[in-house]
Amino acid sequence: MPIHKKLGFFVVQIVSILLLTACGGGGGGGSAPATASVSGIAQKGAFIKEGTTVMAYQLDDVAQRPAGGNTATGTMNDNGQFSIPALAWTGWTEIVVTGKYADETKAGAPVSGQPITLTALINIDAPSSFTSNINILTHLQAVRTKAIIAGSSADPKPSVADAYSTALSEIKTRYGLSSNPDTLNTSASGDDNVKLLAVSGAFLASSDNDSAKNRAGDLGDLSTDFADGTLDGALAADIDTRIADTAFVAELQRNTGATSNQPPQLTSATTFSVSEAAANGSIVGTLTATDPESDPVTFSLVTDDSNGIFAVAGSGEITVKDNTQLDAETTTSYTLTVKVEDNQAPAGSDSQAITITVTDVADVPPVIAFSRPASVPKLFASSQADNETQVLSWAAPGTVVGKVTIISAGDSAAVDVRTVTDAAGGNVPFEINDRDEIVVAASGLGANAGPYSLQAVYTTASGDSNAADFTVTVHRDFSLLEPRVMPLGDSITYAGGADSYRKTLKSLSQTEIKMNIDFIGTSYGAGNPFSDTENEGWNGFSARDLLNEIGANPHYCDIAENERGDFPFVNFSHVASCPQITDLKRSVLEYSLAQQVPDLVLIHIGTNDFFGKDPAKVDTDGAAVVDYAIASLGRVVQKLRDVAPNVVISIAKIIPLSDDPALGYGYNYIPLYNTALETFVSDLNTAGNSGNPVTLVDQYTDFDPAVDLGPDGVHPNDTSGNPKIGTKWFNALKPIFGIGLTPPPAP
Repeated sequence: MPIHKKLGFFVVQIVSILLLTACGGGGGGGSAPATASVSGIAQKGAFIKEGTTVMAYQLDDVAQRPAGGNTATGTMNDNGQFSIPALAWTGWTEIVVTGKYADETKAGAPVSGQPITLTALINIDAPSSFTSNINILTHLQAVRTKAIIAGSSADPKPSVADAYSTALSEIKTRYGLSSNPDTLNTSASGDDNVKLLAVSGAFLASSDNDSAKNRAGDLGDLSTDFADGTLDGALAADIDTRIADTAFVAELQRNTGATSNQPPQLTSATTFSVSEAAANGSIVGTLTATDPESDPVTFSLVTDDSNGIFAVAGSGEITVKDNTQLDAETTTSYTLTVKVEDNQAPAGSDSQAITITVTDVADVPPVIAFSRPASVPKLFASSQADNETQVLSWAAPGTVVGKVTIISAGDSAAVDVRTVTDAAGGNVPFEINDRDEIVVAASGLGANAGPYSLQAVYTTASGDSNAADFTVTVHRDFSLLEPRVMPLGDSITYAGGADSYRKTLKSLSQTEIKMNIDFIGTSYGAGNPFSDTENEGWNGFSARDLLNEIGANPHYCDIAENERGDFPFVNFSHVASCPQITDLKRSVLEYSLAQQVPDLVLIHIGTNDFFGKDPAKVDTDGAAVVDYAIASLGRVVQKLRDVAPNVVISIAKIIPLSDDPALGYGYNYIPLYNTALETFVSDLNTAGNSGNPVTLVDQYTDFDPAVDLGPDGVHPNDTSGNPKIGTKWFNALKPIFGIGLTPPPAP
């Protein structure tokens, strides 16, 4: 493979002055009446002064050294230049150089470990000055010349001149030379000189290390290979491969000092572009470069005004490193200085400035939706849509009425403005805080009546926006609202012949917040003097009874005569059947929920789990009894949520039982149960549970069994017990109804 280079070279060589003296003797070729001289450069790398010899041998007509033939001995200078000033013969002469040499395959061209011998043939045909360089190609030519003559069967044999001419043609053809080998100089410019250096260095690289099999032996093998005029052995083939490697040749030139390192040149574009939406790791472009000597190159980033947005890999890839700063609206382009360098020492390099333009992408606003957060219970499930909410006119600034949820992120990081507006674009008394909650504005609501048909609008820095519609009803009072409230429990809820806590709860709701509670349920307890007596309280029931099939609950059909015409209850003596109910497989709670769905449920249940328990066994039996009661209550809550997902549930710590030993009640189980309720309600309100928050109302504390219970030591009396329970229910429910309720202004 030809080497298309024309470069200058310098071979580091050690000067020796060789003094040649002629020695007389016989031999062919004749003698000259005057002396001739020969000079040139001997190169296998450079031959080193110490131990180097230069010999001239007169040859006979078959290119052999005759016995007693003429010889001459001399030396050479530091550059490998030799001179033989006085040869006392004419005819073909062999110049032989033996010595150690500079190894151009290694950095600094160190001295070889063993000597080597190179030869050249020259025809001294006149008393004149002759020039002949000596190198590996002249050596192969000399060996081939002798082989042609020796191998000929002709008589007479070919002349030295003819054999020399044939060998010269073969060596020039083999390596594509236009010049004769004895004119070549590895330190000079020109393709043929480069080829000589390549062959010389390739031989060294392909040959065994001279500490193992000496290179003199390898040179002999190569010479033998060329004795037939061809070079087709393994060593020759390996040399051919190395000659074709331009990087290898360039390395030879540097090692010998024939040339300095040629730096690479950047060839890539100076402008690139990147989308502002590009992900980290995205490839912006790839830098490219050429190296005159085919050295490996590495790319790097020198200066960068992008503050770390981009990175440059050693391979030349320009990538996005920090896409959070990519914004065409802020900065449209960046300038970077990049560099390429080769692997030499010192390295050759090239650098240039490149520009990266940031292309704009239309910002995609987030897809948003309005939702009612857990802090704003959905009280009126049958009449309120998912994007409807309510607030009292006296709600304090910052009161949460809704929540904006990002359904699809879009360019959510680019959201710049969050506003609440009406259809006309006017000012409204609501705003969006930094938690994406819609809250009452600092100005408050005043006497605004509403309802407001509003939009939460999210706008990006580029002006793209998206909106979510919602409605807020502002209530002056609760006079138009009738939340359906289901009192759920046992006989304490039912109240038999007593007024029940329901009377106090309804009265306070009507007088203090102008709300008319509508009690619902399939049981009808006492109600005088108020008429709303519906509830879901059952004598003797525990939570598990609410979940049992109707046919297995005789108490359900044993409630005394009532006034509801469409559901005449049968007497307990008529066995456990309710002929008016076609599906006795349903539970009591399922049947009740099928009649009406509550907005709120007030649960006071558990007393019957402990009513007949032995107080003395609380330490051994208490935990198991409480666990069973809590588990049953959990199933009740789940059933309520299954039927009415938005129902608001309030659970009571149950009132105490009398501790009169004569009555034998399990009064000391109740504190254990009430403590367990705290954990139970907390678990219901964890993030993993759906539905509105469950509240826990403490009906136990401040309830005095000696004062607030009736004669049976179980049920609250009408004097203080039921009013106390009803008042606690009301105070606990005010925040649920009012979302931060404070007393309303005077009418």
